[in-house]
Amino acid sequence: MRTYVCFIIIMFTVYYCSCNSNNNISKLKSVMPGTVIDKMEMPVLKTEEDKLNDFIFSIAVSADSQIDKGIYDVTVQYKAFSTTEKFTMPKGIEQIIPEIRIGAKPYTYIIGFVMDKDTTFNEYFEVSAADNNLKMQYIKAYTFQ
Repeated sequence: MRTYVCFIIIMFTVYYCSCNSNNNISKLKSVMPGTVIDKMEMPVLKTEEDKLNDFIFSIAVSADSQIDKGIYDVTVQYKAFSTTEKFTMPKGIEQIIPEIRIGAKPYTYIIGFVMDKDTTFNEYFEVSAADNNLKMQYIKAYTFQ
């Protein structure tokens, strides 16, 4: 059953990302601070040491009070640990809305963006969890000025 639910969530995410329109700029103008822009979650597999708890690894990107400058809040939960940090979109594309995708490594999400009239997902910020540690880092740099 869990496999089926995970499959449905992944398929919905792929569908959502493929249907992303070129109206990012007009959507961003109506976004209020605190509004969740994108979110995802996945179950954490049970271990031999902990067979009872049903943990999740989740991420939510929300609008910061300085969203006009491309600043977003990232809230992450992994097992019993959670944190909130900020990241800033590259200069010159502050009005592009970021998206979340599942990373190639286990328990990894990639925050990136799609430029207007282009379908390429540009990876920008990585959020990962391992050994009860949460790690957030910029993975690529872009210049649009």
